[in-house]
Amino acid sequence: DRGGCRPDLSHRIPLYPREPHCLPIATHYPVRRARVRSCSTTGRPGPSVTGPTAGTYRARLDDGTPVRFRLIRPSDKGLLAAGFEELSERSRYERFFVQLKSLSPAQPEYLTEVDHVNHSAWVAIALERGHERGAGVGRWVRLTDEPEIAEVAVTVIDAFHRRGLGRTLVFLAAITAAAKGVKSFRALVNSGNRASLQMFRRMGATKGTWHQGVVELTIPLESVTQHAEVVPLDLEPVENGAL
Repeated sequence: DRGGCRPDLSHRIPLYPREPHCLPIATHYPVRRARVRSCSTTGRPGPSVTGPTAGTYRARLDDGTPVRFRLIRPSDKGLLAAGFEELSERSRYERFFVQLKSLSPAQPEYLTEVDHVNHSAWVAIALERGHERGAGVGRWVRLTDEPEIAEVAVTVIDAFHRRGLGRTLVFLAAITAAAKGVKSFRALVNSGNRASLQMFRRMGATKGTWHQGVVELTIPLESVTQHAEVVPLDLEPVENGAL
């Protein structure tokens, strides 16, 4: 019963403001026709991301659609709001544990105006017919009582499910967090969300507590950042955010 799966998570840092009982989970869907490849065209083990000016990466999806990955900016409020409108009811539930109908006026500010030290996010932006379209967000928030651990959550809009964005966003988020002293991610996943559970297991996750249908997973960042094979897309660094 989805309506009853609302554990009390108010002791944690909320990834979503003013919703202490609805901490979001990391949502991922299997990659369609994915090929495990090096995450850069140079054959290096992966991108080096050190902070909020870390740069931009580009890749192409299996149908040739170009996608840019970069750290979120305060100017992304409109992009974030538009992406939220493209989420199905199922995707919204899997992300927020409730059937959220709309964002409040304060929430885009919270989600985009981050310090990239204790709260950071990467965005995936697709270029379609000359227009930018927000395709996904990978976010982490450091725990105040356990500063070497951060909550992680990933959202990909329905039109881009099963295309490799989820794992790529987790990988980039892990590199950024590791550079800021985070040792592991913690994810809260609905026990029925088999795709997310499988993804995190592939990244070395271990299971923790289980409460009211929600599983707590711990993912050591070392197991993610040192294994570029978890990234299904070829990432190439670019300058000036150009695709």
